[in-house]
Amino acid sequence: MLNLQDFYTLAFRGVTGVFSRPFYMREVIEQMDYAGAGSF
Repeated sequence: MLNLQDFYTLAFRGVTGVFSRPFYMREVIEQMDYAGAGSF
């Protein structure tokens, strides 16, 4: 049961971390370009 609680805590922190500041817009654009165009 404790492992399940740890998993949900980690998942919640991950999701909230995606939407929290600071945003590095240049890095986000570069990573999106790499993931999108680099996968072809």
